[in-house]
Amino acid sequence: MLRRLFARVLALAAMTGLLACNREPTQSAGPDRRSASGQGEPRGSGSTEDVDVPISVVLLRSKPWSGDLRTVERAAQQAWLDLDGTERTVSARTIEVAVPGVEGKVESYLLLAEPPLPRLQEQAIVVIAVAAPYAAPETARITDGALRALFEKHQAWIAIDLFRVSATQEDLSSQQKAAFYRAACALADRLLDQDSLMIYLPELRRGYAVSERTAKALRASEPLRALASTVEPIVEIGPDDPELKAAEAKARERLEEFIEAFRAGVGERHAVKVRLQEGDVSEVIWIRVLSIEGDTIRGAIANVPYRLKLEVGDVVEATLDDVHDWAYMAEDGSIVGAFTAEVLKRKTRGYKAAP
Repeated sequence: MLRRLFARVLALAAMTGLLACNREPTQSAGPDRRSASGQGEPRGSGSTEDVDVPISVVLLRSKPWSGDLRTVERAAQQAWLDLDGTERTVSARTIEVAVPGVEGKVESYLLLAEPPLPRLQEQAIVVIAVAAPYAAPETARITDGALRALFEKHQAWIAIDLFRVSATQEDLSSQQKAAFYRAACALADRLLDQDSLMIYLPELRRGYAVSERTAKALRASEPLRALASTVEPIVEIGPDDPELKAAEAKARERLEEFIEAFRAGVGERHAVKVRLQEGDVSEVIWIRVLSIEGDTIRGAIANVPYRLKLEVGDVVEATLDDVHDWAYMAEDGSIVGAFTAEVLKRKTRGYKAAP
């Protein structure tokens, strides 16, 4: 079965030039020559409205990926077992894909599963590893400071792309797209490592910093919804806001309660919101508490900094006087503390993530 499907894919590729094309998007009719890794012109930038939108999950990296065909094959085997518990045989083939402006730095692998992935019987998945910066025009529109910093830091990328096996196939249904994203996100999770910086979804124009939360979201049954839920809006509130000041005062009044719980091992995920300073730049940010000694709190950055040149996981120190809020998870799963959360929720009511 797999051998016949591979033959069908490669025959179609030879006929249409799909695997060796310049990955430029085309009109929606006909074979899917879309720039699956987002290297084409986005909507709203001078192209026609019916230009195909890339269907892909992209991992931006701080350095080139060192994996190979077997690495991808093993990752897909495990990722797709986790989808529904079905044991599949995953086979990979090295293919050629041309990416504009990049020569000799591209490794591409065609993946097929037997039995097929749910709702994707007429599709295959291609993994493309590029040892060069991601150059899709729409990324110039990244306005979030933290994501922009991650994007500017990256030097390589991996794309997990949809490949349509049938040249006459109609546009994908919403169920097929959902199935692709679930399979691709599960594979992306398996390909994450310490050099992964950012998850980018070209079709949706969405980016997410790599963290424990976003990695967990990739494994969810509805990964796009789960990823969206990890977004924490940046809220600009003046230091004299009366509601915020009252919430912070309450947190400080009960700070000893938090310290005692941390030292006694009561609950888990103990975190404090502190103000950190870098020169003339400061930011109030959550850190996961590692230790409390005297008046010094040592912890790891828990959410993506907006202004500071720090990264999630970086270990920092603050004093008890720097604490603006605190929180931990009780044994029953409820959150203790987080006094400013309700204030910020009210302040961000109606918030909508940037497109």
